[in-house]
Amino acid sequence: MISYRMFIYLFHFLIIGPVLFYIGHLYQNNMEIPHYWYKLLLFLGISTTFYHVYMAYNLYKLENSL
Repeated sequence: MISYRMFIYLFHFLIIGPVLFYIGHLYQNNMEIPHYWYKLLLFLGISTTFYHVYMAYNLYKLENSL
């Protein structure tokens, strides 16, 4: 069974991060949003994805070492 923390990490890794990254990508294809939003959303999407992959990996290692 997946713990609550693992669910949160996976949800952010699989849903939130890619959605933010996709919104940043849409700006490149002439979507009308201010330029500073593009860089912010792209940074948030990438950093959210990597952070939650890291946290899910650490939790997975911890749960399987017991």
